[in-house]
Amino acid sequence: MSASVTHVNHQGDHYHQVRAELAQQSYEHTVFTLRLVGRFARRAATAVGQALMRWAVAYEKTAQQRIMRELALSHPSLVAEIRAARSTAAAEAARRSPVIGMWE
Repeated sequence: MSASVTHVNHQGDHYHQVRAELAQQSYEHTVFTLRLVGRFARRAATAVGQALMRWAVAYEKTAQQRIMRELALSHPSLVAEIRAARSTAAAEAARRSPVIGMWE
């Protein structure tokens, strides 16, 4: 009779040992998955943050350009100065650029 009791106890120990190993594997898998998801989430958050920052900078630049354009267009003398500066810059660029076919 003691042999059967020992055998039953051994099976019970084996069952608990297997359950403990499965629980450990499940825990390790869960930790791995959480770390992987955490890394992905951090990278995604960083990418979204950078994209939002680029958008904010572009939006601010556009807003400033719009304000400056509206301000400039409201002053005729400033508009004349801007047109003169643009024509001077265009003439300078034309003078510096090589003319294609000039030596042919």
